[in-house]
Amino acid sequence: MKTGVLLCDCGGEVSGRLDADRLVREAEANPLVAWAQRVPYACGPGGREVLLQRRSGKVPFDRVVLAGCSPRIIGKRFREACAGAGLVEIVNVRDLCARAHPGGADAASEMASGMIRMGLARSARLSPLEPVRARMTQAAAVIGGGLAGMTAALALASRGLAVKLVERGAELGGSARASADADGLAGKLAARVRASGNIEVFTRAVPSCVAGSYGNLEITLLSPGDGNRIATLRVGGVVLATEGDAREMAKVFRLPLDAEGFIPDLQPDLKPEQYAPPAVVVVGHAHGSCTAGEAVAQATLRAASLAALLARQQVEAPASHARVDAARCRGCAACRAACPFDIPVMEPREGGVSVSRIDPFLCKGCGGCVAHCPTGAATIPGLEDRTYAEEIGSALAGGAWGPAKVVAFLCSWSGFAAAELAGVRRMALPPGVVPVRIPCAARLSAGLVLEAFSRGADGVVACVCADGECHYLRGNADWAAASASTARLLGLLGIDAARFGTLPVQATDSLGFRDRLLRFVSRVEGLGAPKAVSHGA
Repeated sequence: MKTGVLLCDCGGEVSGRLDADRLVREAEANPLVAWAQRVPYACGPGGREVLLQRRSGKVPFDRVVLAGCSPRIIGKRFREACAGAGLVEIVNVRDLCARAHPGGADAASEMASGMIRMGLARSARLSPLEPVRARMTQAAAVIGGGLAGMTAALALASRGLAVKLVERGAELGGSARASADADGLAGKLAARVRASGNIEVFTRAVPSCVAGSYGNLEITLLSPGDGNRIATLRVGGVVLATEGDAREMAKVFRLPLDAEGFIPDLQPDLKPEQYAPPAVVVVGHAHGSCTAGEAVAQATLRAASLAALLARQQVEAPASHARVDAARCRGCAACRAACPFDIPVMEPREGGVSVSRIDPFLCKGCGGCVAHCPTGAATIPGLEDRTYAEEIGSALAGGAWGPAKVVAFLCSWSGFAAAELAGVRRMALPPGVVPVRIPCAARLSAGLVLEAFSRGADGVVACVCADGECHYLRGNADWAAASASTARLLGLLGIDAARFGTLPVQATDSLGFRDRLLRFVSRVEGLGAPKAVSHGA
């Protein structure tokens, strides 16, 4: 099957700067393309109408490349509006080219044409995915019987959920019992908890292990004194409201810790389609230093969110989760070592060699397991080595976009965001840069860098999160170690290390991003053509 191409004029933001008719003609000439058409606004009804008309036409297609604005803005809405048109790939020619290219219309259109070829190459490798769904057990556990924990338990119970409230101590109240101001509130909350018909209380109990999967968890409770088993709780979600050191619960529930020893948020609201809604939520002192009032307010809000999630009965996993091909897996556990969230589980199988299993609802999609898997068993749709190779090759095969061909791997959360913001602010970016979006620096590997050079790049740069700002906790730190060995490998192949670099970037620092990228490109331009490299994708 072939691809349809929609070029969005974006109210003149694209068509006023680029030769839109030329882009349509060049797209139509691509053997991957069934048809290409301009629309004034692809995000409006006109874009959907074009697709519906094309679907009823004689030229078959099963995927669409939209060349327009940012996928952050239009991605989810366009995919939902065009669900019947097949698979969708979005190329931001507005911010990364039309607004940011320093040259004239011809040069800018040349770059835009290359970006559309990149989108077509990615689109050609997309495949329909079977959705993964989970039914949610209609019960919740609250770990911690302090003010936040009791507040959360009451909020969940008021919505008709069966609640299991677990407290390490002999009675409810936690640290509030030692405070004259809070003791009265703690007593009132404890009385309400005891009176609730939906709350079962376990005192002198701690979670020791968690089994099951998203929405269907089994939590084993032990006595903190003698270690005897007390009960096994079967719940759909959990509120962690423990006081004091959060490390123990972070280990039990396989949650990350920040530098201060708290369990952080991962801000899924910034990219909601990439994450399943959290079925384990953290409130109060486990989440960060806070007052009693702040802990209670947070518990109320997050308990309501968890109750709303459980009320949906069934949840679908995001498409961006990692998959493991059991036939190719050799049980080396490299994926587990690479995962900052400790998601992969090594399960036994016949023959004595274990196999990796990655929970689709817990996977955050950083791509670290894909980069480190030695057999290619771990994959994420759209993040395969071959997909990146075809994307880069399609751009570079059309000739240079500027004096030097520089492949820039842009972390979605930092480098790519800064590049888009630079375009929004009408900042001129170096025209020879080929933008390749990656989910995180964790997805990078020496193989991808070598692939870029083998496809004709004059230089390769990784634009990643600044220290301590990685959305996936340690992707930039892992890449710092990997990039050092990559530079040594390039030296052995006769490639000047000055052609390769890593730029720490903050998403909001578009000026700093532009200036550092300009310096890198200028450095590469001064080196001339590199030594030819041969590398299989």
